[in-house]
Amino acid sequence: VQTCALPIYNTDYFMLNLDNASLEITSESFDFPGGWYQMGFKSLRYSNASSAIIARHFYLKPQFKDLFEMAAKRPFRAPIFDAHIDSLRLSVTNIRKLLAQDLFAFEHVAIEGLQLNILLDKHQTEDLSKRPKLPHQLLKSMRFPVHIERLAISNSVLKYQERPPKSNELLLVELHDLNIEINNATSIRDSIRKGKPMTINLKANLMGKAPLQLDFLFPLNSRADTFYFSGSLGATDMSIFNPAVLPALGLRFQKGDRKSVV
Repeated sequence: VQTCALPIYNTDYFMLNLDNASLEITSESFDFPGGWYQMGFKSLRYSNASSAIIARHFYLKPQFKDLFEMAAKRPFRAPIFDAHIDSLRLSVTNIRKLLAQDLFAFEHVAIEGLQLNILLDKHQTEDLSKRPKLPHQLLKSMRFPVHIERLAISNSVLKYQERPPKSNELLLVELHDLNIEINNATSIRDSIRKGKPMTINLKANLMGKAPLQLDFLFPLNSRADTFYFSGSLGATDMSIFNPAVLPALGLRFQKGDRKSVV
């Protein structure tokens, strides 16, 4: 822990000035309950002057070397995540409430260099009692207060692999040069009542080559849970989609160009 000098006001007492205090932790890891995942980082620093938490080389990785073995041990089908972040910066609104777990509020979250791998094994049984929720449905169902003014993910890569129910050949979808901006992600009722929607803007190169842009608008103060989206996909050679369509549909594009789609 680093602090500034201790100003002494008289000979009877002194006051500790923590305006420029900082805390740094290096090379820590934590095992999740159940033995499924491990989380860790190379360094974690909090600066009182900037009200920012900065983590370097943050990771979340499975505890199994064989991911299909991990999938088979789960009671139902579930995605397996393997993530590494070069730099994670959290601009904290209220550090005291954050530490007390009373309010998870951030003015800005910046994620640089995310490498996210997702595997879904559809050989496993699906839990029909649970359906994935949309982002705004998930926020509104949270039992603890979360508020993020702006979340930015930059210079990242997402790889999604899926083993179809009747095949061992993996479906692959990749997003390279991935940049995402999310605004007004909140579960706080007073913020939701203001009527400001959550927005998500995504830009990437699909399969590393086709320019992709998606824009989502999620009204938070709506009982219908409707949402709106638009997007575009640039021109590309159709053969780049073979790693996805061949395992899923048994089709292969030999040649052909696709013009842009809006």
